Amino acid sequence: MIVDAAIHAPHIEGGSDDRNYHAHVMFTTRAISKTGDFESKKYRDFSRDDGTKTVSHWREHFADLVNTQLEQIGSTERVSHLSYKDLSNGLEATVHEGYAVTQLRRLGIDTEISLANDAIRQRNAEKTVNEQVIKELDQEITVSERLICDLREEKSEYDRKQAETQKAATIAAQRKIEHDREQAKQLDRDKFLQLQDRYKNFADSYFITINNKNQVLNDISEQLERSKKWLSKQRDVYERAGIFYHAMTHDMISINTPNDWLSSVQFDRKKKEIERQYQTQIIELISDSNIEIVVRDLRKTAAKILERGEDLPVNHQEKQTFFKKLFAKKEYVHSYETLSDYDEHVVPMLKKIEIRQKHIEHQKEKQLEREKLDEIEKKRYEQEVRQIKLENEKRYESERNQRYQSQRDFETEQPKPRPKNDFEP
Repeated sequence: MIVDAAIHAPHIEGGSDDRNYHAHVMFTTRAISKTGDFESKKYRDFSRDDGTKTVSHWREHFADLVNTQLEQIGSTERVSHLSYKDLSNGLEATVHEGYAVTQLRRLGIDTEISLANDAIRQRNAEKTVNEQVIKELDQEITVSERLICDLREEKSEYDRKQAETQKAATIAAQRKIEHDREQAKQLDRDKFLQLQDRYKNFADSYFITINNKNQVLNDISEQLERSKKWLSKQRDVYERAGIFYHAMTHDMISINTPNDWLSSVQFDRKKKEIERQYQTQIIELISDSNIEIVVRDLRKTAAKILERGEDLPVNHQEKQTFFKKLFAKKEYVHSYETLSDYDEHVVPMLKKIEIRQKHIEHQKEKQLEREKLDEIEKKRYEQEVRQIKLENEKRYESERNQRYQSQRDFETEQPKPRPKNDFEP
């Protein structure tokens, strides 16, 4: 069918309600065929019993569309296709005024019907206002309750997030503490291995130096024994302080000695030189390696690791398989476990060095005192020399002045008259 619709604004000038926006809809009475032509008969379905129901469904659908749009724009207003009676809202329906009553109302003439409708509208307005106030209060209460509920949910969500954040922070802090603790343990293990390597390097160098010294001393001792054995085979010859004498006459003699000849005096001198040379090397080695601090820190770090119930770490180079340990040649390796060698051999040497150093310092102090005394004596002597020189100059000046004065007195003195003879006074 064909539908014609016209939307009208309220006729305010004619006395119509300013809310009376309405539409006029007209239908054709004949149906349209599939080809677009009018059917020959009128379409009377709207006049039948189902027509009223169809229009009612349209009104309901239209009300749903309007309410949907009102909700989308945030309005609380709602419309309904139902009558006041069907709505059961307590409002009264007005009486149909018709064309004549409407025209008289527009002319300002009241009728019984218009006055009755005005009274009904007044009662409905008051009831609507009261219900609106109640509705608004209910809405405020609902909003407040919803707001309280939302705030509670927000607080619950905030508390949950705070708890999760706190839990995450606690876990992170615990992990960091564990990480820092494990890192500190690893630093102790690394420090132990480093200190142990430093001790090993020192011990290797120290005992190599000691062994070399002992070997050199052993060589010259054997050289001395060979020299004594050779000398014992020489008849009528003896030796003192590197000089050979005839056993009978005790005269000094010249004798051809072996190339490796070594007298007792030479042996003592050479031994002292070797001892001094190697002692200097050992002192330099101890000083350069700072071994006292190394051993002290090594023992302290090892005690710290053992107190935690851990095993002392092992250098990767020291780790060997079972078969390597079984068939490998046994090698003495200096480590934390062999610090007894340090206590037995190095500590006494350190004490000797300390005593020697104190002796050297004492000698230096005595030398400084002697130098100070010599300086004082030198200044005193110079002061005495200056004093004597000054006194001599004063004495020379006084004697010179006396001679000068005597000469002047002599020159200015009047000569006495000579006596005429020896008997005159």
